[in-house]
Amino acid sequence: MTTVKSLPQAVARPRASLAVAMLGFFVVALAAGPVLGGILTQLDWRLIFFVNLPVGVAALLILSRVAPSPRRPMPFDWLGQITAVVTLASLAYGIIEGAELGYGSPQILLTFAICVASAAVFVAAQARGKNRMIPLDLFRSRTVSTALIIAGVTMAAFYGVVFLQSLYFQGCASASVPRPFSSSSL
Repeated sequence: MTTVKSLPQAVARPRASLAVAMLGFFVVALAAGPVLGGILTQLDWRLIFFVNLPVGVAALLILSRVAPSPRRPMPFDWLGQITAVVTLASLAYGIIEGAELGYGSPQILLTFAICVASAAVFVAAQARGKNRMIPLDLFRSRTVSTALIIAGVTMAAFYGVVFLQSLYFQGCASASVPRPFSSSSL
């Protein structure tokens, strides 16, 4: 029988087991992914796009055996969704096109101004809205804030490495960019 004193342990143990299992899957995928990708590209580079099919089928099979989550009707946060899309789209556009047009050009400065304005409207809408997309009090938790900062830095580093590797292979290793839809590759 679980007592009130041992309740935190009774709750923490299954979570710890789940975290260890997820870490194990992540480590196996991290090690097996490049090896499997290398094998598939030796056969035909297009095969790498079919790797997710069996994984998706397995996920659907597992999900079909799980009880559905209880439904809780929630109104759609139109202002939050629209301002989030405008913020992210203008930021991405400004960064991508700024390299070619120049970050001081009026078009790029206007794009960044739109990004900042829509981000401010987004934060205000999330602070005052009834049906918020992101509850801002979530960021008061030091654990959540730290986890988000670490995740952001990790993702930036990961995608930065992918970008820099492609530049290295094209520039230093004299590798060419594959043309997937050219007549010679079909």
